[in-house]
Amino acid sequence: MAEYAKKIRAEQGFTLVELLASLMVLALVIGIIYPVMMFGLRSYHKVQIENSLREEADILMSSIISELYVFGPESVSQPASTDPFIGNNGPFIELMRVDNGKKVEREIRMDSGKLFIRDKVNGPSNTGEIPVQSQLILPDSELRLTCSNDKTTCSSGLIEIKLVLERTFESREYQLELNSRFGF
Repeated sequence: MAEYAKKIRAEQGFTLVELLASLMVLALVIGIIYPVMMFGLRSYHKVQIENSLREEADILMSSIISELYVFGPESVSQPASTDPFIGNNGPFIELMRVDNGKKVEREIRMDSGKLFIRDKVNGPSNTGEIPVQSQLILPDSELRLTCSNDKTTCSSGLIEIKLVLERTFESREYQLELNSRFGF
């Protein structure tokens, strides 16, 4: 029993100096690891958001391009945006073809953060609206037509599209600008 009492009274453990030294080393290691981990997480989220924005922009671009190929316009024009019928709501181009002797017009417009592909029959009626998920098409976006004959209406030329998309994540705004050109 005396041996047991000696073992209980034996003071084994860490001194205060040893404890403080180990806590300082632990704090130093955590202080080095934490910023590296946070940088990695921020980079991961940034890449994830940029990929998402790129996918959105690709969908919008392919919608415009496929509309041009499927609709098969005989002429493409970019009227002045002061036309009261069209308004001044964003960049747009008009497509026109003749189907069975009847004139069919369609417009491609970026308006209020969305892409619209509309038929023009007694005023625009939506045939297709392609909404953007959680970001907006910013006002810096453009749809521009350059005709090979230097006129505003042409049967061949170049369409330039500049899409500027934005998404907010953790109080930070991420923007993506996508430029594309294609001839018709």
